[in-house]
Amino acid sequence: MPGYRQHLLGGTVSFLALYHWGPSILQASPESPSLIFVAFCATLIGSLFPDIDTKSMIQMTLYQALFLFFVIAIFMNSWHELLICAPLSIFPLVVHHRGIMHHPLFLIALTTAACGFITIYKDISPSITFFIGSYFIIGCLSHLLLDFGFSHTKDRFLLKNKK
Repeated sequence: MPGYRQHLLGGTVSFLALYHWGPSILQASPESPSLIFVAFCATLIGSLFPDIDTKSMIQMTLYQALFLFFVIAIFMNSWHELLICAPLSIFPLVVHHRGIMHHPLFLIALTTAACGFITIYKDISPSITFFIGSYFIIGCLSHLLLDFGFSHTKDRFLLKNKK
């Protein structure tokens, strides 16, 4: 079972692959160095994200980021964002490790919903949010490939219940 360093390495390799072949696949190319950096960070976060359901570095980082976000949201009177993100703090505690957070379709649906939310409520271009979201998804998929291998990850896409 790979540790976080191997998942970060897998995320880096996935980023480089999507960056190289992405413009033809996504039909979009990075517009600026800052967008490339954000896409790289999204891939690295995605490569660790499926493990938020276990006591790990990513779960501790998530709780630290959520705490900071909650403090900022309270001071800025951003109650709408606060109410939407509050369940995220409880979610890792109620799911089982390698359960729903290790299902590719759930991760894709969650990312798509988050991109849609950001596009609607933060008035950010859909092409930018879904561009960055695609890098996050690639990071998540690299995590699953490292944990399960190709054939088991494919079975999870097809919703086969092989353990």
